[in-house]
Amino acid sequence: MEILKAFDFMGDGVNPTIKMVVYVLILIHLAAVVFWCAVACPSMFKKTDTFSDRVERAFKENKAKNE
Repeated sequence: MEILKAFDFMGDGVNPTIKMVVYVLILIHLAAVVFWCAVACPSMFKKTDTFSDRVERAFKENKAKNE
């Protein structure tokens, strides 16, 4: 609990129920942002093509073109 007190920006004078509601709302918003990034920005999590993948694809295209 001592670690959590370092992040307590409201102090001890605030009603604990209000504190809990504010912290839950912050967590909900953070989860929504993470979910939005995962859904709306799939390029952030997409595997990029490596050089060997490009070379292999070029070999396959060249082989298909020559046949």
